[in-house]
Amino acid sequence: MAQHPMPPQRPNNYHNRQNSMNAQSSASPITRAPHGHHFQPLPNSAFLPLPGYRAPMMVNPNPTRLGLHLVGLRDPMKRLVKQGPDGNDIETDLFTYLDAFIVHPTVVDVDQPIYKWNFSLGDELQKFPHIAHGKETQFSVWTFRPGCRTIRLRCIRLPGNPDTVTEQTWSTAPTFWPSVFYISVNGKELYVRRKVHNGKDLPLDITEHLHAGENNVRLDIILGQDECKTSKFVFGVEAMEVAEFDQILNLIKSVPAADSRAAIKKRLSPITDDDDDDLAVVTDNLTIDLVDPFMARIFDVPARSLHCNHHECFDRDTFIRTRNSTSGQTPMVDNWRCPICKGDARPQFLVVDQFLAEIHAELTRTNRLDGIRAIQIKVDGTWTFKYDTDEISPGPDHPFSAKRKAEDSLGPVAMRPRNDVFNDRRSPAVRTQEHTVIELD
Repeated sequence: MAQHPMPPQRPNNYHNRQNSMNAQSSASPITRAPHGHHFQPLPNSAFLPLPGYRAPMMVNPNPTRLGLHLVGLRDPMKRLVKQGPDGNDIETDLFTYLDAFIVHPTVVDVDQPIYKWNFSLGDELQKFPHIAHGKETQFSVWTFRPGCRTIRLRCIRLPGNPDTVTEQTWSTAPTFWPSVFYISVNGKELYVRRKVHNGKDLPLDITEHLHAGENNVRLDIILGQDECKTSKFVFGVEAMEVAEFDQILNLIKSVPAADSRAAIKKRLSPITDDDDDDLAVVTDNLTIDLVDPFMARIFDVPARSLHCNHHECFDRDTFIRTRNSTSGQTPMVDNWRCPICKGDARPQFLVVDQFLAEIHAELTRTNRLDGIRAIQIKVDGTWTFKYDTDEISPGPDHPFSAKRKAEDSLGPVAMRPRNDVFNDRRSPAVRTQEHTVIELD
């Protein structure tokens, strides 16, 4: 059976049916139910939806109610465990992320309706989670351990007319299924879960349908004209790695303080273009917020992605722990996007900024973590602290008058709660403390 398109919101005969119902109501009055009975069937009511009916989008979709006919596609029950000190399994939180591609993202051509991908699997099957199939009406149970790997199929939609897609674009784009397509893995037809029932299109896990040796995935797709005018679909098969917290930390690298300082100085260096007399950098400072978007206070360990163009950081441990998956029926969490710029921030691309780590250490040593929210770096290499009571730096709502601004925080940073910032009982020393000027090496 195909992945059928959703019918129009209202069938074409909607108004005629309404008129027919009204006419029938006037010609044949409804018989009232006996005293004590409150149920009264509607005219032309049917157990099954009428032709052309389209399920409305819900603010909070309930798959159990709206997708009862898709109960066979529900998520399995998951057990996330690791080996304890005594050798027995203990439940734990685990983390999953895109590690590699089994089939690299392929842009679908509207004139090519059939795609076939072949790939071989060997020892990798040993990393698959253990699957215990229940009875027909029961959940299957998947047991995940650190080092497990799952395979899933995804499709995304990109605007324009791209021929290729980068790994960073793929990993941050949501799943988006075309209206009509057939997908089969090793000859078995599979079905996907869509937005109308689940709130968003969900990836298709194909792990349990793979075997050792040669595997094949076949896609038959029928694209409507409206689906191809302004965008293209991209299909790919992903290998998702499962790890525990310490394994995630081991993937994270560091940016030396000297390299971070050099990058900041380069950003503040004058830029001129001989071909464009109007292009120049006319600002002499850069403000870097130190407030973590999750905790609304200064980070403990400053981290960002190698793909980020900003110098602002978020707290490493808080960011990782908010991406945890737990035992149960809820899907595995795989949202590794930078909370500041929404870029690709998977564990293998995370770095700790040692320059900002040094600033955090200095603030800790001088007991000033509570009052400072940012630093302002000047073009000559000196920098000063900015306090909670300082005037807000220029931003999207207060732009520079220059042609190009160097201070461009790429996203909102959570501010400290109002009662922390404007508390009349705060120590006057915090308000009036002189800014400390520090020279960059």
